[in-house]
Amino acid sequence: MIRAPVINTVLNTTRSLKQLFSGRNAFQEAVSRTSQGPSASAEAICLRDVCSASLWLMACRRAKRQISQAISAGEALAMQDSLTRLHELLRLGSALGSAGALRPAILQRQSEKIADRWYDSAVRSSLSSGLAMKGVPSRKLLHVRVEASTSELMELMHSQQMKLAAATQKGLAGSGHLDLTDQDLLGVADAAKSVWTSTLGSAAVWRKTKYRVPVGIDAVNKIGSFCQNPTTRERIFKAYYEGFGSEVDEAALELLRTRRLLARKLGFRSYADFELAPMATNSEAMARQLMDRCWKDARVALAPALKSMEEVHAGHT
Repeated sequence: MIRAPVINTVLNTTRSLKQLFSGRNAFQEAVSRTSQGPSASAEAICLRDVCSASLWLMACRRAKRQISQAISAGEALAMQDSLTRLHELLRLGSALGSAGALRPAILQRQSEKIADRWYDSAVRSSLSSGLAMKGVPSRKLLHVRVEASTSELMELMHSQQMKLAAATQKGLAGSGHLDLTDQDLLGVADAAKSVWTSTLGSAAVWRKTKYRVPVGIDAVNKIGSFCQNPTTRERIFKAYYEGFGSEVDEAALELLRTRRLLARKLGFRSYADFELAPMATNSEAMARQLMDRCWKDARVALAPALKSMEEVHAGHT
């Protein structure tokens, strides 16, 4: 897409309005192609056609309406197809939303909540109708069948996961900057350092030093990997991790408490056991045994690399 927010907005809005007036919906078409098999789904999807949160929500609403009609008519196959279509629409919307493709962002978040409620309602209605259904994720079935207090815990866990993700992203983005010199950035390639210089060069007299480095994951990766000045590495490390603050720890602790409470309420020893239950390694103990076996097998192949790392470390001490 064109790297111009205003132009992109105009072009995206035009494509969305064109679909709205013509009665076409690219989200429905994309999901329909997927259900028809690999040959149909191989066709590329134009991103501008699937960038509207409103059109996505309309597609979800149509699928929900089709589920209700199929249940009323007692048509199990039609109900199953529509339920699968709604599930695929939710997956598509989640992927596009995570990539920042659905716009506007505020409407996208609200639309996802509404569509999730519609899906829950559709699954409940399908269960109540007695019609056979398949393809519904086991976690979703559990969510709609458990008692209200457990359902509330699941919703609380979801909101806490979003809170933790937001706090983590804020820390990853970083804040502030460091004023550094060539001596501070010894070992960092000129091409890598050039992004931290002013386009005005020496005319930027207001700068304290030649390089103004934004504190963030990009600078941490570059300086931590290539800079030969230990003081600079320490400075960027401290400045970066101080940016996370206590809100990340608090959000993580809240989420861990809710997960433990939810797991015990559902009869599991831990949340890890709850997550692993549908898998082949269906307990924490089995998962640890598997990882131990993998590590035991991998140590032989890793031995030469570990020896080289120890030799490099010995040469620098």
